[in-house]
Amino acid sequence: MLALLLMTSIVSEPAELKRSVLVKEDFEYLGAFALPREACGMSTAYGETGLTLRHGPDGKLQFLTGSHRYTKDAIYEVDFPGLSKEAGKWPTAKILTEYGVKPYGTNKRIRKGAEIGWTHGITFDERSNRLYYSFGSWYNIPELNDPSLGYAVLQDDKVKKVVGPWNAPDKKANNQRIRGGTLLIPDWFATHYLDGRRLGLGFGGYYSGVNACSRGPFLTAAREPDGEDDGGELDVVALINHTEKNWGRRDTDYKSEVEWSPNPQEGKGFWGLYDEIFGAAIWIDLPDKHGLLYVSNMGHGRVWYETSERWAERLDAWWWIYDPKDLALTAQGKRKPWDNVPKSWKMDYQPRPSRVLTTGLAFDAETRTLFLLAPNSVKGDVEHFPLVHGYRVKK
Repeated sequence: MLALLLMTSIVSEPAELKRSVLVKEDFEYLGAFALPREACGMSTAYGETGLTLRHGPDGKLQFLTGSHRYTKDAIYEVDFPGLSKEAGKWPTAKILTEYGVKPYGTNKRIRKGAEIGWTHGITFDERSNRLYYSFGSWYNIPELNDPSLGYAVLQDDKVKKVVGPWNAPDKKANNQRIRGGTLLIPDWFATHYLDGRRLGLGFGGYYSGVNACSRGPFLTAAREPDGEDDGGELDVVALINHTEKNWGRRDTDYKSEVEWSPNPQEGKGFWGLYDEIFGAAIWIDLPDKHGLLYVSNMGHGRVWYETSERWAERLDAWWWIYDPKDLALTAQGKRKPWDNVPKSWKMDYQPRPSRVLTTGLAFDAETRTLFLLAPNSVKGDVEHFPLVHGYRVKK
């Protein structure tokens, strides 16, 4: 009987889990392109809405992102102008469509309508033509489990429908855990382990209202709304989560002066005050390699709180790769969501942004290219403007 059970377990494991898990050496830098310096009537500096892509009618890549925060995260779409490694010679994308705030409708009205939330991540699903977006209060004190997810149906260059908003169950996920972004989970994983849930929500780390935050990366899987369900509570399954008793691990190059944020112990560091993820996670699923990628900015050196602001001596970008096999164990109840330990490494972007912050990832499987949005990269007369960096996954 035991042999039969073991054989059944082996047969039922998807072949996809045998793929190689991505490592740092798999990513080859290709160069960058610049976003336009004005969109939706304002500078694109402080555009921290996220990044996603889709294929146009001619099959060419198009990118969706957001303009300045003061535009209420107005959405615009650009073409793909190519990439260059030569500093100052980056090609500039051309605006195709300015959607403005139409994709949001009234979904982002939170705190009983008193505030319009900040968008922290966007994902376009080419299967359904849905543009998903996640959002939350810039200062969620006291913590409220406000709605955090909505979507718009885009057809050609028009907003055809706006649907939502949704929130997650307070005990399982809540606003502070899912507001950071959305991603699409591969069909094979969703079917085999998640009863069809293919919409990933997260991504964890620090936000104001830290008591309700995940102390490290976060991911939960939800069913896609059926299109008729105009808002409500999501049905979710947590894959990655870090509670107050189970902090996410990081490097030890920091000294926290904040009481609730633990300092390194026994050679182990812990996510804390200036460790954030905004819209920057994606599941890369290729025939030969795969992995769940997060990109965070991490505080280093002295980290402290003063004059109602967070401070760190240095900020650096870090990449984190989770093995889908570990996530499968969590989905089966064989491993706790805080037991999944990713591989990680520090990344340097050139030019170095004035504020190190990655606010969006997009992946084109056909060309095996990862696109990364780095705001505050190119100095203008007054403000710093964004670059989109490209990395190819080697075969």
